[in-house]
Amino acid sequence: MAFRSLDQPSLSSEPIEEPLYVNAKQYHRILKRRAARARLEELNKIAKARKPYLHESRHRHAMRRPRGPGGRFLSKSSIVIEM
Repeated sequence: MAFRSLDQPSLSSEPIEEPLYVNAKQYHRILKRRAARARLEELNKIAKARKPYLHESRHRHAMRRPRGPGGRFLSKSSIVIEM
């Protein structure tokens, strides 16, 4: 389980952390990637600010795709049934 901070205004200065559930098999790799990124930022090898997405065209395609409840992409058969 990882934690993500929520950007909600609150009385205290520290952000509220909400658990974000991830695949157990991927969790070790996520931690390893975070450590490597922190090490590179410390050496000023990479920028501290990350882009929200890498490929503009993939982002636009994903934004146009229809989504079901919960934000999951709908399959072609689901799209036909809903229309």
